[in-house]
Amino acid sequence: ITRTLAARAEAEWVEQFVTASVALIPVYAPQPMLAKANLIVAGIALSKATRRELVTTSLEALIDGVDHGHDDLRAGLTKGLGYVASNKEYADLVIERCTALAKGPEKKGFFSSFGKKESSKRELTEHSRAVAAMTMCWLPRRLHASLLLSRFDTAVVPIVASVIRDAPLSDVQLLAVQGLGLMEAPLRKAPAPQRLGIHTGP
Repeated sequence: ITRTLAARAEAEWVEQFVTASVALIPVYAPQPMLAKANLIVAGIALSKATRRELVTTSLEALIDGVDHGHDDLRAGLTKGLGYVASNKEYADLVIERCTALAKGPEKKGFFSSFGKKESSKRELTEHSRAVAAMTMCWLPRRLHASLLLSRFDTAVVPIVASVIRDAPLSDVQLLAVQGLGLMEAPLRKAPAPQRLGIHTGP
């Protein structure tokens, strides 16, 4: 898919591809493996998009259109979001959304439902925290080196650590811990490891 998008780099064609992929999210929902593949493909396509508004609305559609508690769908979503972040222009959009996801479901008081309009936005669940943490674990593999140096300390570590520390469900905490393995290889290759807070010696 990456080669296809590189060969067909016209902005209009990429936008049509993104729109089609997003439209297939509910269609593929009953077929987890197809849905997972589609989410990854959508992320790759979004990384090639040139219109920021399209990327912003499509990110929302990806995140809101997926059951965060389903293992395959969550895996496809987080990998897809990682690809979106590989574009330097969109990395902070992904980080911003993951910062919100890491907070988990909104705490609702007695009066919280009064005066609020109906929304089609999917409510966050405890597994939304796992989406945030696992996406952050993909970022060292995807982020441009110039961004990794700054975003690792300011975004990746704080978000993953907050999920491990604050998530009330042990399986969500475990998912965040398991995601750490994704970071090992790219961090070993990263420049100036001491600037990433990595201790390479005693």
